[in-house]
Amino acid sequence: VIIADDQQSFRDSVRMYLEHKNIEVMAVAIHGKNLLELLFEENLIPDVILLDIDMPEMDGIKALIKIKEFDPTMKVIMLTTYNDDTLINNLKKHGANCFLNKDVAMDKVVNTITELVNNDRYTNIPKKLEITFTKAELEILPLLKARKTSVEIAQIRGKSVKSIEAHKKRMYEKTGAV
Repeated sequence: VIIADDQQSFRDSVRMYLEHKNIEVMAVAIHGKNLLELLFEENLIPDVILLDIDMPEMDGIKALIKIKEFDPTMKVIMLTTYNDDTLINNLKKHGANCFLNKDVAMDKVVNTITELVNNDRYTNIPKKLEITFTKAELEILPLLKARKTSVEIAQIRGKSVKSIEAHKKRMYEKTGAV
């Protein structure tokens, strides 16, 4: 396992627990760039990478994209304190195998690593996530499907173009189409 997280106390506690459970931690990285150096320059090939999303230098999502471009079969568990459908959709879109909140019990981390190592198809990311649109977003959806421009939609709905653009942006973010 390689642990990539910018918080030393988190890295140390996860490492200690994993090693206590006889799971080898071959390296730790303090940010995404450091992780890529370990993988691409030092040629480390872990069974699993535990990858934090929110890190300096290079965040976990950018690192995930690079890792999956290099080796689509590399197994990556994303770690974060955030938990929303848009984020999880983006993780799935970019090839994350699993997703765990950082405050999860350490036994859950061990179980997820074990499942992922023993089953190439294992994932805890739902196949289809419920996307909820606001009333205003639902009102402009048919107009977007009809390929109306933001100006046309604003005129039809009696709203400002800026308001329509904001709705469209949120809809794209929710669906991972950004």
